[in-house]
Amino acid sequence: MDRGMDMQEVQAIIERCAQEQAAILDLSRQGLMTLPAGISQLKHLEVLNLRRNRLTTLPSDLDQLTNLKELNLGRNELVSVPPIIFEMVSLESLLLYGNELIELPAKIGNLVNLRGLNLWDNQLVKLPRETGKLEYLMTLNLENNLLTELPAELQQLTKLEGLYLTGNPLPIPSEVVKLENLPGMILDYYFNSG
Repeated sequence: MDRGMDMQEVQAIIERCAQEQAAILDLSRQGLMTLPAGISQLKHLEVLNLRRNRLTTLPSDLDQLTNLKELNLGRNELVSVPPIIFEMVSLESLLLYGNELIELPAKIGNLVNLRGLNLWDNQLVKLPRETGKLEYLMTLNLENNLLTELPAELQQLTKLEGLYLTGNPLPIPSEVVKLENLPGMILDYYFNSG
């Protein structure tokens, strides 16, 4: 397990990030169970990497990061998507892979600017219909979940170029076949490899 820095060292990094007005903050592999105070004050932040920690939730004021484009929460201990994420409408890339998520709330439809959504290696049994509202979504990774069906609303994702479904007990869904922009070889590879 990653031990990382103590909270005082992490706080010093956040303060330096604030002073330098850095656009990227990487707190991956620090063993964090909570985020330190002050992180929501980094208004200039565009990329926040929190992968491989022990986070179970996020601060309720994280939506103050209004310039944030990418949030990586991969390989944490999330059993549900922290509600504050659905208020972060500037997000273009949301990485939630390798957690223990069993449900993706309907509020995912609020994130209308998402280009990439990575839910690989969770415990999802279904996707909400509101996923179809993510009109700019180009990549959707759903590999290694427990999905047995996909919502028909996925047909509305006209910009989708990559849909990854390996490791799910899915038949070939007609909703996917109707996605015009999705290259045929991606479909062929992801349904026929095994």
